[in-house]
Amino acid sequence: MLVSGFMVPYDKVLKCTPSSTIKEVIEKMVERKVSSLVIVPEDDVDSKKPSGIVTKTDLCQCYLHGISLTAQVGDIMPWTWTKSLEAIKANVDRDAAAKFFE
Repeated sequence: MLVSGFMVPYDKVLKCTPSSTIKEVIEKMVERKVSSLVIVPEDDVDSKKPSGIVTKTDLCQCYLHGISLTAQVGDIMPWTWTKSLEAIKANVDRDAAAKFFE
């Protein structure tokens, strides 16, 4: 089976930007019943080159550290803007994908 069989089409991926607030991200996650959002560049929201991901775990860390709900995603996750993300093509088979991410 190819990776494309497991992928969500990009237009259906839930996204946020670095200026999205923690509260906005939480509301979107709860409303859509998901545990993460893909972070996309502010100036190119339709870009297919995500710059990061924000997860429920990240938001729990914010809560534990007393970070305000009005803080922006870009302020709490600066490391996502400096590292390149690992990605794999849709036409790769499942076993090759597993090996890629080991």
